[in-house]
Amino acid sequence: MSIDLESGSFDDWAHPRKDTSALRHDLEQGIRNLNPQTEAVVRAMGVEGKDAKQIGTELGISENAARIAFHRGLKKLRAFLSESYQER
Repeated sequence: MSIDLESGSFDDWAHPRKDTSALRHDLEQGIRNLNPQTEAVVRAMGVEGKDAKQIGTELGISENAARIAFHRGLKKLRAFLSESYQER
């Protein structure tokens, strides 16, 4: 899974009234709200496309810990974005 924050190529079908730059901004804000290790894992796996083994080596954590951090980070991002869009 890869999230391309720069190209704006993702489809904004869930909230058509939001433009991609606003969605990109919200996603970046959500990533910055994660704890530092989870943020690093989400950026490395989701944005840069690195695999869990490589991230584990770089961060000094196990491959499994990297996967868990990634999935927990995505769960927190979903909650953040869901809350953000419900408030609007």
